[in-house]
Amino acid sequence: MSEKKTMALLKEGKLQIIELHDTLEEYYKVLNCNLIECLEIKIGNQYFTLVMDEEGKLKDHYINCVFLDKNKKQIDYIANHFIIQKYNHEIDEIIELDKNDIQLLNHWYKNCMKLIDFENGRYVPT
Repeated sequence: MSEKKTMALLKEGKLQIIELHDTLEEYYKVLNCNLIECLEIKIGNQYFTLVMDEEGKLKDHYINCVFLDKNKKQIDYIANHFIIQKYNHEIDEIIELDKNDIQLLNHWYKNCMKLIDFENGRYVPT
């Protein structure tokens, strides 16, 4: 089995730092799903990979993240919690989040715009 790596988990509006093996079984267990989707995004000047439930929008899940365009119109969203990791394309493997990455993710999440989900009385980060 692969060595555990430091990753982040955004679950129900809370950013947590976790240790996970880089295996499908581990992702399925943490995300409570059977199929994952990955999306690379830029936060600050770093690239991170979001690992999410491919079928999350088809299930009754909490919306954890909304993507807006430059005019602040919704273009997509992520339902269910998701894992945030770093991937090194040069060596083709997941690398651990370091202290600077964690600080950047915490700053991003703390300072991102949050929409109000009036139906459920929760904030939805964007």
